[in-house]
Amino acid sequence: MLNTRTQSQKRRPDGRAQHELTRIIRCGKCGGPMRAVQVKGVPSYECRDHGCVRVPRARIDEYLIGTAERPGVILSFLADESRVYGAFTAAPEDEARAEEIRTERERLEGERREAEGTKTATVGEALAVGRLVDSLTEEIARLQAEEQKLRAPAQLADMIRPGKDVARRWAAAPVAARRAVARMVLAPSVLGEVRIMPVGPGKRVDPADRAHMHKTGCKGCTAA
Repeated sequence: MLNTRTQSQKRRPDGRAQHELTRIIRCGKCGGPMRAVQVKGVPSYECRDHGCVRVPRARIDEYLIGTAERPGVILSFLADESRVYGAFTAAPEDEARAEEIRTERERLEGERREAEGTKTATVGEALAVGRLVDSLTEEIARLQAEEQKLRAPAQLADMIRPGKDVARRWAAAPVAARRAVARMVLAPSVLGEVRIMPVGPGKRVDPADRAHMHKTGCKGCTAA
């Protein structure tokens, strides 16, 4: 009988992996890593160690990564800076500095509100107040950016900066950087480690519904 399953090229000629999610997403039955395979010409993910589960790769990539028009789990998370910075804990020294910056930022925000409420009698006064508000706004933005950088993992910011247009930066980044970011955000303590759950014979289930986000302290979880 002709064997219709072939293992995809896992690595490029230079030895680097060519898929973002291989060995990062895991089998929900045995806990082993998922590899890239071709099954009857269909690119798929399959349990590497025992072949417990297999799913079409395109649907899983669409659900977990997505596109600029339809962002998946990872890109939606990375596009929301507040979620990213809230999900990671800064080093103690960075956290202390971030708190100092936050205090200063809040002080300047108070000054800006006060300036914006100032009543002016002349055009000159109005222009002076406008310049003050602009100056405060610029400094507040600088402090906010510095605070966010301290609270985010340096590796993440260096590889693929979170925020608006992250889908474009993701697409432009090398596969190694995309894999490193995926591994970072698909951790049990962040979004959850992806476990592809098995299904019974003959059952039709959307592959995305089989992707269980296995988090730290996951209650009632049947994933390996």
